[in-house]
Amino acid sequence: LSERQARAVLALTLGRLTRLERNKIDAEYEEVIKTIAYLESILASDRKVRQLIKDEMDDLTKKYGDDRRTEISEQEATELSAEDLVHKEDVVVTLTHRGYVKRQPQRVFRAQKRGGVGLKGARPTAGGEAPSGTREEDYAEHLLTTHTHASILFFTQSGRVFQLRVHEVPERERQAKGVPINNLIDIGGNERVTAVFIRPESETEAHYMLMVTKNGYIKKTALREYANVRRNGLIAINLQEGDELDWVTPTTGKDEIILATALGKAIRFSETEVRAMGRDTQGVIGIKLGKGDTVSGMGTVTGDGDVLVVTERGYGKRTPVAEYAMHHRAGQGVFTLKVTDRVGKLAAMRVVHDPEEEVLIISASGMVLRTAVGAISQIGRQTQGVIVMRLAPEDPGVVAIAPVGAIEEGDGKE
Repeated sequence: LSERQARAVLALTLGRLTRLERNKIDAEYEEVIKTIAYLESILASDRKVRQLIKDEMDDLTKKYGDDRRTEISEQEATELSAEDLVHKEDVVVTLTHRGYVKRQPQRVFRAQKRGGVGLKGARPTAGGEAPSGTREEDYAEHLLTTHTHASILFFTQSGRVFQLRVHEVPERERQAKGVPINNLIDIGGNERVTAVFIRPESETEAHYMLMVTKNGYIKKTALREYANVRRNGLIAINLQEGDELDWVTPTTGKDEIILATALGKAIRFSETEVRAMGRDTQGVIGIKLGKGDTVSGMGTVTGDGDVLVVTERGYGKRTPVAEYAMHHRAGQGVFTLKVTDRVGKLAAMRVVHDPEEEVLIISASGMVLRTAVGAISQIGRQTQGVIVMRLAPEDPGVVAIAPVGAIEEGDGKE
């Protein structure tokens, strides 16, 4: 206020100031009375209520009347399964000789060149518990490359089969021992898992399961006979005394089969020579074994490829499938490896088709080597092979080969 205005305010009497405030209060009171009368008239008339709602909705439409940004569609309700809530991931499932199982992402393994020493897995130490907790003399016996939505069929030495979803296998670190398999499936105290394979997701992939025992018997059974595997398992094959089930693979019914033995023999024959049988049967002779010999590997041939063999002491080679002539089932086979004290017996065999395919080679002490098939020399049948995996003197030897898949360029692998 200016000085003149301030003086004018000071000249006002208290009565005039009071009247100004009273006029303001009266004006506010009259406004409230009018609002009350208006609201009471609305509440007393349904027509006015509906009109007010309509007017307010028109105002909202004008203000927010843009197109809906989400779409509402009708569809049939579906039930969610456990797999729907599990991320699909490529994994490696490992089962040890003493029955400890674990799951690991495939990315934890890196590619190495032939002659590497491998990555350290769950391995024992002399005279007691291993740092990872694995018991002395335990080692990884089975390796499966698969994904978390698949199912695994576990076959025991007594000829029974069990089923487990891959995502139900606990994930553990590479140096951890895993969990006892009998915590996940209902196997007996005297049973041990000797063969595992990933169940085909449809019968268009495979129609049969082909089983091979350590004494050379072979059996083919339709996959549909194992559609519903109970928790306490099913009988997969009848066995003679002293024999056990060691190898299982899915087939189409028209594949070619190769069996390899510990003393370096191999036989190739058509799967059509093995007729399909029911679950509760024994099978027929696949290969005649010499004294002290047992089956060390089996594979299926679906075209050109190589027979990849690895010995107990880490020697290996690839030999073209063409060098193995077709024979009839139940023959003695031909030499596929020159077995000597230096290289040891034939420990594992696989049929491979792509030089860029990768395999995991694992030793009894838990060392794992990931290498491309093409890095392993291709030589003839009656040879010893070359060093594929360098083993420590105290390592009992190689026990398994498992496929990984083709090497991808630019993935940072060594």
